[in-house]
Amino acid sequence: MKNIVPTPLTGEVKKPTESTPYSPANQAMNILDDKLSKCSFTPLQLDPRPNAENPEVHFGVEITIPGYANITNLDHHRSEDTNETPSSAEQALTCNLPNSGINIATVRPDADSMTAMAVLHLRMNNIAFDEILVQEVGRFDRFGPSAGEMNNPVSAIWELASDFSKTMEVRVLLISRILTGKMLEKEIEEIASKRAQKLEDARKNSSIELYEVNGFKIAFVESSHRFATNLGYELAPVVIAKNPVMPVDFKDPSKGTYIKYTICRYDNNIPCDILWVLKELQTLESGWGGRWDIIGSPQGVSSILSVDTIVEIVQKHVKNG
Repeated sequence: MKNIVPTPLTGEVKKPTESTPYSPANQAMNILDDKLSKCSFTPLQLDPRPNAENPEVHFGVEITIPGYANITNLDHHRSEDTNETPSSAEQALTCNLPNSGINIATVRPDADSMTAMAVLHLRMNNIAFDEILVQEVGRFDRFGPSAGEMNNPVSAIWELASDFSKTMEVRVLLISRILTGKMLEKEIEEIASKRAQKLEDARKNSSIELYEVNGFKIAFVESSHRFATNLGYELAPVVIAKNPVMPVDFKDPSKGTYIKYTICRYDNNIPCDILWVLKELQTLESGWGGRWDIIGSPQGVSSILSVDTIVEIVQKHVKNG
C-alpha cells in the first residue's frame, strides 16, 4: 500500500442562496444546477466473489479483497488498525490525489467509503467543503452507535450512500453537495427523515434478543427489513440476523422465499473471529461463505441450522479480553 501524505486544503464553504424546488423525484437531477454535475473519476463497486470479473482499478477505497496490493487503498480495517485509525473518509482529506479520469473502487458503498470518494472529487476540483462534517462521518463509522446521535447531515449521508436506486456517481455528487453546503437544509432534513422512518419501520417489524458471553454482547435480530443489522448494531457489536422470508429472486416473487442467516461484526477491532465461525458452520452445512466482517448461510435455500446452534458457535469464538 502506498503512503498517505498530507495535502493542504484551501477555500471557504458557502451556503446556498437559492435552489430549484425539491422533490424526491427530481432529487438526483438537482445536481445539475451547479458545477458538481460530473464526477472527476469513475466510481465503481467491486464484486467480492472469488471468480468475479471486475474492471481495472487504479485507486481503492476500503478494498478488502485480494489482488489490489499494488494500488493506493484508503482503508482502516487492517490487522494493525484500531478504532482510532482515521477512516477512509478522513484519510481522503490528506492523501495524495489520484489523477482524474481513473477508476476508483470500493467493495462496500457505505457512508465512509462514499464520503471518501466525494472528498477526493472535491479536492480534485479545488472546491472547498466542510472538513468537520467529514470527520463526523468518520467518527460514526469508527465508533458506531456509541458515537452518539447523528445530526441531519450525517444521517442524510448515511441514507444516500446506501441508496442503491442511484448510481455510484449520483451518490458521490449528492454527498458532495452536502459537504459543500450546496444542498438546502430542507433537502437534507427530508433525506435524514427518510432514514429515520426506515429505522422506525424496522423496529416495529423485527424481534431482537441479546446474548452475552464474558461480558460481550451479541444481538440476534429476526426481520425481513434491510435495516436488520443496523438495529442489531444499536445494541451490540456482533449481529446475527435471520430473514425468514428472503426472496429467492428479488425480480421474480413467484420463486418463493427461504431462511437466510447473516452474521457480521462492526469492524476488525471486535473480539469475535468471524472466519473461525465460518469454518465451523461450514462443517455443519455446506454453502456458507463470506469474509472477515460478514458471512452468510447458503444462497437460495433455507438453512438447516437452528438459531441456538448458530448463537452457540458465535459465542464460542468470542475472544477473552
